[in-house]
Amino acid sequence: MAEITVRRYTAADAKKWNDFIAKKSRNGNFLFDRNYMDYHADRFPDCSFLFYKKNEICAVIPGTLDAEGVFSSHAGLTFGGFVVGASVKTMDVKCLFDLLDAELQKLGAKKVIYKALPWIYAERPSQEDLYWLFRKNARIRARLISSTIEPKVTQPSSKKKYYLNKGNRLGLLFAESKDFSGFWDLLDCCLQEGHGAHPVHSKAELELLSSRFPKNIKLYTVTLNGELLSGSVVYISSQVAHAQYLASSAKGRSLNAMDFLMMNETNAFPEVRWLDWGTSNEEQGRVLNEGLVHQKEICAARGVAYDIYEYDL
Repeated sequence: MAEITVRRYTAADAKKWNDFIAKKSRNGNFLFDRNYMDYHADRFPDCSFLFYKKNEICAVIPGTLDAEGVFSSHAGLTFGGFVVGASVKTMDVKCLFDLLDAELQKLGAKKVIYKALPWIYAERPSQEDLYWLFRKNARIRARLISSTIEPKVTQPSSKKKYYLNKGNRLGLLFAESKDFSGFWDLLDCCLQEGHGAHPVHSKAELELLSSRFPKNIKLYTVTLNGELLSGSVVYISSQVAHAQYLASSAKGRSLNAMDFLMMNETNAFPEVRWLDWGTSNEEQGRVLNEGLVHQKEICAARGVAYDIYEYDL
């Protein structure tokens, strides 16, 4: 087994980092592109690492380190963990953990929070990290349940097909939109009414990221005579179309516009295998929004776990 070495990421590594994520990894995602990760670097100070084998990058890990000595991969992302190349094997991943832990100890870190990549996002099997987390006696800090469908082989219920036909009769229009600002206003209103909260991304951030990644971040809406009823911001990677945000107005809810939108989305992404409508949890997974998960499961979606682990250094 060739020796693996590690060094900390610097801004000068951005191009080689992005090339590895996009072209040489088996579980990369555009969320790990520096043009995405670094948009909020002022809030999440970077502490990422590159790993080399025979002078070539074989793995990277996006990370942040806070003032309390907690390293997260990645505090500003839904998931993170080791992004690995095709040559990385099971014993190599043990080495990655050993090298990472040694570097973090030098920086005074006390704990690691590891947001494992859900299996649906990888182009090839890449769960060696879960095995070594088990061997390290890592604890499950959170487990969220996301609702995912494989549209090419799964059929939604007859009730959802009814909503699709109903929407067509009413004249509802499903289409891709560029009006991220208008959708954000609707989303913010819904979150304020339901949870007293705001979207994770500000309006400016959402517009910035969609402009940087126009092929990966798209908005789909349902309108009636030009009025926005519901919408969905979708993050599209090589394997998954993930609904990052979903929102519907009061009028939209009365017309089942969200059901109409979700049914149309099942046919909107033929280039990917999975359509993921996101998690339905609060309090790190301890609370399940039963109504929300039921709405997704009527569309034939079923559960994929989003796990977050932690271990002490």
